[in-house]
Amino acid sequence: KIQVASDSKAESETSLQEANSDIASITASRKADREENLFQISESHSAQESMTNAINILTKFYKDSGMIEKASWENLLQKRSDPIVAPSARPPLEEPATWTVHPYTGVLDPTHEGHGVIAVLESLNAQFMEMEAKYKQAEETNQVEFDAQLTVLTTLKSDLVQEIKNFVAEIERLQGQVNEAEAEHQRKSEELESIEHYLL
Repeated sequence: KIQVASDSKAESETSLQEANSDIASITASRKADREENLFQISESHSAQESMTNAINILTKFYKDSGMIEKASWENLLQKRSDPIVAPSARPPLEEPATWTVHPYTGVLDPTHEGHGVIAVLESLNAQFMEMEAKYKQAEETNQVEFDAQLTVLTTLKSDLVQEIKNFVAEIERLQGQVNEAEAEHQRKSEELESIEHYLL
């Protein structure tokens, strides 16, 4: 019986080592996945900010150039005027001929889908938004799966620890019985020897 309990204890200890190894493995894997997900979320968010800034700058530029029509309310906004300076303090400026004769109008419609620069940036921005959403979803899913696996392994580990304690207690109990039986056997052997010695 002691050997059976010892063998069972050894099996449980092996299973416990495997459970600990599995916990360490999934924890390391989860950490790596989390770092990757958070990195991708951060990168896609930064890219969206850059795209949005570029779109805003280009939109303003093209509206100011007349390439994109301004909304009616935008024409009502007052522009900042240069500070008033006495005429004698500055020489009159002449605009270069290219500014008045051939103002910049652009080659292509910047909002045209497929090749307009603003349309391309908006498309890229949408892709980065999708990427961010994808990695956020992956992070949530990975965490749920990790929590489920960890719960199973932690429960298994706890059960194995208790099982090992039970086997240790059983081995100690059986060993105690063996020790008592051996002591009783020794005592009776000594009594028998005394009786035999007395009779002879």
